[in-house]
Amino acid sequence: MSRSVLITSAAVAIVLGLAGCSSSGASAGSSDNTSSASGDLPDVSSAIKEVKVDKTLAASIPQAIKQDGTLTVGSYLYYPPSIFLAKDGKTVVGNDNDLLQALGRKLDLKIKYQNMDFSALITSLKSQRIEVVMSAMSDTTERQKTVDFVDYLDSGIAIVVQKGNPPGITGPKDLCGKSVAVNTGTSQQLYAKQRSKECVADGQKALKVTVTDNAANNQTMLRTGRINALLTDLPTAGYMAATVENGKAFEVVKTDVINRDPYGIAVNKGNPELRDALAKALDELIKDGTYAQILKAWGVQNGAVKSAAINGAD
Repeated sequence: MSRSVLITSAAVAIVLGLAGCSSSGASAGSSDNTSSASGDLPDVSSAIKEVKVDKTLAASIPQAIKQDGTLTVGSYLYYPPSIFLAKDGKTVVGNDNDLLQALGRKLDLKIKYQNMDFSALITSLKSQRIEVVMSAMSDTTERQKTVDFVDYLDSGIAIVVQKGNPPGITGPKDLCGKSVAVNTGTSQQLYAKQRSKECVADGQKALKVTVTDNAANNQTMLRTGRINALLTDLPTAGYMAATVENGKAFEVVKTDVINRDPYGIAVNKGNPELRDALAKALDELIKDGTYAQILKAWGVQNGAVKSAAINGAD
């Protein structure tokens, strides 16, 4: 997540209220505890339990972490579907959490969370209060100046339409003249403004853009046909399409991700052993299918990467 993405309490509430399977998760501040309090959420615990320790990779972990047996992870636990708290207010769930649990099993490490403001994550990493950051954090060239990233998911802007795609939108070129909604202060708002100017410059109609600070209202407008499309980030778009009305309300337009924005696990530059172990463990999860199962369960498979990349942002 870049700070250009606005996360509101309404967005959290609607995603929590619209999920549709059952799940287990880790308790905040602990490792892989399970709890029925995580409610009706995707459950990939059986796949995670099948992950085997790679003894070679586990041995390559820095000695201090290996002795402790715990990876301390900094995260902002309010960003569904990537990582957030279940209805009990303490159980950590989300595709980032599930992937972390699988990585932990591969490296023979328990996961311990430190919940903090997003703006404090890199500072806490550099001061060694935490050992990694995993919080839907965008790998950017600016952030690469101070930390390294293991990229695990492609994000960016996605176009969401009603199920069946009644406006016939196949990509950005079809947005000209269409009514779209975006959240205020987001990269989607900036993109809609830019795309509208391009449409006019090409002799087409401008976008009709509705800007709100309420993700729930945007979804309602799309569901009732008051707008043609909703612009949001890719993981949220996939999760909406998979969960709202049991997947019968929305779909994500199948097109290239707009303004690609990879998410990465942040690691201190002075810790290449941990960085490389995480990258290799991720590659193993990709090869054995665990990674794909996790992403599909949370509806974010459109952002799947083929292999782990270190500092892969353009």
